[in-house]
Amino acid sequence: YQGALQDYEKAIELNPAVSEYVSRGRVKERLKNYEGALDDYEKAIQLSPLYATAFLSRGRIKRHNKDYDGALQDFSKVIKLNPANDDAHIEIGIIKEHLKDYHGAIEEYEKAMQISPDNAIAWMHRGIAKDYLGDYQAAMRDFDHAIQLVPDLEKAYCERGHSKSKLKDYAGAIADLNISIQLNPLNGQAYE
Repeated sequence: YQGALQDYEKAIELNPAVSEYVSRGRVKERLKNYEGALDDYEKAIQLSPLYATAFLSRGRIKRHNKDYDGALQDFSKVIKLNPANDDAHIEIGIIKEHLKDYHGAIEEYEKAMQISPDNAIAWMHRGIAKDYLGDYQAAMRDFDHAIQLVPDLEKAYCERGHSKSKLKDYAGAIADLNISIQLNPLNGQAYE
């Protein structure tokens, strides 16, 4: 990523374009330089206050930093600028999960699914919220659908495994957790 970062720095020197700031911000995120990424997204928004992608990216950093109010403002701005943006609804749902508003999270995931019925991430997160509410069977149906849409979505296997465990289907839970580990051996949640 260091090479990509250098390339974006050169590109910005030559032509400080909004898309270059957003792209460099994403590279900085991958390098876990969240403050630098946030700065790049701020610059992109200053250059183009109607660029929804910059607000979405800045909102994700704010969510990561637990600035939920700031993140919600950014995601709401994304929806205002682009009502068909399913990612903003998913992000709002994730924040509502963190705030333990699981019904509100489900509503946001369903809005994302209305926009994009094949969004596996929305299906998976709705399953997570249903799991938190204790509706393990419904959660597993959502995880099943997410996996059907994206067969290598390791987090969905992990979450489904945890739901199966809560239903005392230990063999099924172990099978799902093993798949999750095969897909991503670094997923610590699968080992819990």
